[in-house]
Parts: sequence; C-alpha cells; structure tokens
Amino acid sequence: MATYGKIGEFKESEESWTQWVEWLEQYFLANEAEDVVKHRAILLGVCRSKTYPLTRDLLQPAKPVETTFKKIVHTLQKHFSPKPNEIVEHCKVHSRNQNEDKGVAAYMAELRKLTKHCNFGETLPEMLRDWLVCGINNKKIQWQLLAERELTLKKAEEIALGEELAAKHMVDIQSDTTPSSVNQVDARDKKGIKEHHPDSECYRCGEKHKASACRFKGPQCFKCGRGHIAKESW
Repeated sequence: MATYGKIGEFKESEESWTQWVEWLEQYFLANEAEDVVKHRAILLGVCRSKTYPLTRDLLQPAKPVETTFKKIVHTLQKHFSPKPNEIVEHCKVHSRNQNEDKGVAAYMAELRKLTKHCNFGETLPEMLRDWLVCGINNKKIQWQLLAERELTLKKAEEIALGEELAAKHMVDIQSDTTPSSVNQVDARDKKGIKEHHPDSECYRCGEKHKASACRFKGPQCFKCGRGHIAKESW
C-alpha cells in the first residue's frame, strides 16, 4: 500500500507541539492508520534522538511502549506547551495596537492569534470589534467606525479594509499620473530678447550676468541696431 506524505522529527525551535501533532493526525488519516498501537509506534518512531529520550524521562517509571498514544501526546503537551496564564494572555491582546507596517488584515489575524488561550467564548466577535476600533492607527477610519451606531465585527472589518484599499489605490493612481506640463514664459527684456540667468552667458557682451543689467544695453549695434556689442563672427 502506498504511503502518503512524510512526517519529520519534531523540532521545538521551529514549530509548536500542538501543530506537529495535528500534522501527525492528518498523516494517520491520509494513510488510513486507524490502529492506536500503530499511532504510538509511528509517533515514537519519528521522535528520534531528541524527543524520544525526553519522552522516556517524562513517563518514568512507565515505558513509552507501555503507554497509550493519547497519554504520550498529553504528557509531551504539558512539557512543550504548558497552559498559559489567562490574565497574561488577556493583557497581551488588550495592549496590542496596530503597527504602522501592518495592514488591517494582518492586525486582525494577530489579534485572533493572541486570543487563542483567552477563553472569551461567545463574546470574542464583540471584543475583536472593539479592539479593531480602539487599536487601528488610521484616525480617519477610526472616526468612520465610531460613527456607525450598529457596528458588527464583520461590518467593521469591511469598512476598515475597504478604506485601506481605497487609500492604496489613490496612491497608485497619483504615482502613475505624470504632472501636466506647464508652459513657462521666458523672461524677456523690453526688446523681446530672452533674459539670461546670472550664471549664463550674456548675449550682449558674452560675460556672465543678466542681459538686462549689461553695460552694453544702451549702445546700439552698428549691424543690427540692438543693444549689444558686435562680435567678429557677426
């Protein structure tokens, strides 16, 4: 019979024990392993060098092969993931506001994760709604949420996500739009000749200053009649 999937060794630094056991149970389901004796054998077989010796120590004086799969899982659960203090968990979620670098969806996902061990029960949707309103960092969205008289969690998320998305679209539209070109009128002197900037060459004499301030502005050129001095090339 073909085997589906593969269960690697549990690594405490990379995953939680609860999550690893969930993967193990899905492995049993995929491979139709219904025998609880096989469950224990597979569990102990993939524990290997680090978790297996710990299992033996925690189960003393009993041996792993004499203990049920459920008992082994429960024993290791208490060791790797002891039950958190509810008050501490409540403080964590109550004090969590939205960070500047996280969007509304990420913020709500974080709040839901923090409530995992809080046992809020049926009041959780209402509390999540309140945390969203109080903890969101966008004041404009916060005002809109506060203006809603019958605000549910679903409606609050829809408003916050919609406003956030609209703001992003506006930024994209503005960044893609090139500024309209504005016709700049060149400064000219009374005779209609273009005015030069102080650091550019004066058309009257070739020196660097404004043409309107040139000392040769008054005299008339013998060739064209305009106020400048004639060059040899003219």
